Amino acid sequence: YIQYSDAIEEAQSGYAHAEPERKAVIWNETALTAQKYFLQNKEIDSQYIDELEQVLALDPRPAYQEDPERIYKMKFSDFDIHFKVDQFVVTVIDVVKTSALA
Repeated sequence: YIQYSDAIEEAQSGYAHAEPERKAVIWNETALTAQKYFLQNKEIDSQYIDELEQVLALDPRPAYQEDPERIYKMKFSDFDIHFKVDQFVVTVIDVVKTSALA
């Protein structure tokens, strides 16, 4: 049970007492260009962007990796999302459509 995400009144969290901190999410020029292209071609919509940013704000890296120069990649729907993370900000580096065969 996690108190901030479940709906059981008066219950207490076990190991996750506080909601995780969220980082700011920004898009570099390359990622913004890709975002605009996929929006114009109706391959993504504003809800997709919002949901992606919510996931990224929670810092999806493995907890043991904290290299601010490393470019991480994650699959989100039909896209590979390339991003960097520093202490307070997640920067989207690129958005790449994945192959239908992958």
